[in-house]
Amino acid sequence: GVYFGTSAFTEASPDQWQWDYNNVIPGSLEHNKKYLLSVRSRDSATPYNQSITSFTFTYDAVKPTATITFPANDYSTNTAITITGVSVDTGTLSVAATVFVSIGKGTADTGGSNCYRRSDNTFAAACPNWLMSETNGSGWKASGITWANGGSARYYILARASDVANNVQDNFWVYDSSRSFVYDVEG
Repeated sequence: GVYFGTSAFTEASPDQWQWDYNNVIPGSLEHNKKYLLSVRSRDSATPYNQSITSFTFTYDAVKPTATITFPANDYSTNTAITITGVSVDTGTLSVAATVFVSIGKGTADTGGSNCYRRSDNTFAAACPNWLMSETNGSGWKASGITWANGGSARYYILARASDVANNVQDNFWVYDSSRSFVYDVEG
């Protein structure tokens, strides 16, 4: 079906126009279905010049999920650890495109200022402070954190996935996308 059509656009310099997908009738696109978008342009010359371009796309309305696989919730250690996990996207891809982590010291409060900042290796950033994981896809990891700089404390980890359709995870289930563990300097 045709969802948006027009007979004239206002001329700009250079001639440009854009189409906002929000003009599509709400609920008319189905998740994980392929669509064809055709664009036809024509000038006012006699005889007119016409160009038709077509694109296909798959509509993705599902948010991906990042799951932390290590450390386990309530894990306790005095050695450096690498945070690892997996991601799943039931949208058009089987895995999320990007995974971010936020690591807080002593609090999971999003209004706190005890989150890890990679640039100076401290726990002084506003929370959450999303850091891109080192690897993405089905298996991801975040390492190189100097836990001793934060001292002995309970640390909170949130993992958030996003996909190529800009769907971003916004639920952080305990034991899946949210974990806490204890780093004890004394051992």
